[in-house]
Amino acid sequence: CGIELLHSFLLIHDDIIDKDKTRRGKQTLHKLFSQKKSEHFGVSKAIVLGDIGAFLGYELIVSSEFSSDRLNKAILVLNDFLLKTMYGEMLDIDFDLKKKISWDEILKVRTYKTAYYTFVMPLVVGALLGGAKYKSLKLFEGYGVPIGIAFQLVDDILGVFGDSQNTGKSNENDIREGKKTFLYAKALELSKGEDKKFLLRWYGSDKIDKDKITKIRGIIKDSGSLDYSQEIARKMILKGKKFIHKITPDTKQQETLASLADYIITRNR
Repeated sequence: CGIELLHSFLLIHDDIIDKDKTRRGKQTLHKLFSQKKSEHFGVSKAIVLGDIGAFLGYELIVSSEFSSDRLNKAILVLNDFLLKTMYGEMLDIDFDLKKKISWDEILKVRTYKTAYYTFVMPLVVGALLGGAKYKSLKLFEGYGVPIGIAFQLVDDILGVFGDSQNTGKSNENDIREGKKTFLYAKALELSKGEDKKFLLRWYGSDKIDKDKITKIRGIIKDSGSLDYSQEIARKMILKGKKFIHKITPDTKQQETLASLADYIITRNR
């Protein structure tokens, strides 16, 4: 429950940064509260509620019945991963200023902003609370980082091609806001002539309309970027799954970790 509240805190603040209007099929908190008075009022309320989620998350973890030794180790690691997440968020914000962005830059953001807090951190914190030794934590990172990157690659695909009824969020926002995803970077690399010019001109433009968004979807698909992104996600899943048998000899636990990895590239929400 503590980890889940910390995740919610991060998502609430991320929705403000990304100007997202929906999350899990409902209005984001800052949009919901903006209706009561003003945009500033809504953002202010959402920031504070996110902070409350963080404080309550920590309270649940530190007041649990684990030994003080395990709790201290887990909290130190938890803080380290949250700091890495904030670093990734800062990079993501700064990269929005760039027209072009490399795969290495995107990979760095996805690793720090997404992979650590969504997969590695919960696994490592849980492992430490369960009595795992520090030397085994790299195995969880070996599994969690590529799985987390695959998760974000699929998330970026759903952010452009997904059904909003299933995903619970807009499939236009990434294009409108000019999010520097691998999907976009690869399309820019592979496209030529007028298509490349169109991407550079309209991706992230505040004057873009639905017809232009549809055309950008077509350019991303026709350039081969969509297929390439899906293939990279599949390779990342296979890379992460190689660590499963090293993490645990228990076949049931191995099946759980494997099915979680497989779900990442088959999900539609």
